[in-house]
Amino acid sequence: MKEGICQDFELQDPLSKLLYFETSKSINRELSSLEEYVLHCKPDQKEIYYLCAPSCELALDSPYLEAFEKSDREVIFIYTAIDDFVTSNLNKFQDHAMVSAKKGDLDIGKKEETQEGDKNEADLSSQHKLTSVEANEFCTWFQMTMKEQVERVKVTN
Repeated sequence: MKEGICQDFELQDPLSKLLYFETSKSINRELSSLEEYVLHCKPDQKEIYYLCAPSCELALDSPYLEAFEKSDREVIFIYTAIDDFVTSNLNKFQDHAMVSAKKGDLDIGKKEETQEGDKNEADLSSQHKLTSVEANEFCTWFQMTMKEQVERVKVTN
């Protein structure tokens, strides 16, 4: 079935409806289909986000997941190389692009701040943000300092 999704473009859509995954919002390791994921999406969301990790525990501890939790977006967890290969070959499902959560230039927005505590946290967070000049200076310094281990450093969301 998974090979068919990657090679048989005529049957890709019906076969992709048979895929089920754990997600960042799964309860008790329940599986969700891609159709269910799309139903849970916010109306303006045009992507299906996925994260490849060896286990659910490691996916939940992933630093990549932080931004998605803050913006209240669900992420599909993928545990095997074949599922990673399938999602990258699927490209999109029901007009929603398949996007890796590890992609550096994602713009997933912020969760609506409705409580006073959230506003205070956001104010505190903005006080500690680097300006774009400071961030670029840090990237230059870090790249120079770690030139043997790092090829490129850039600012992302």
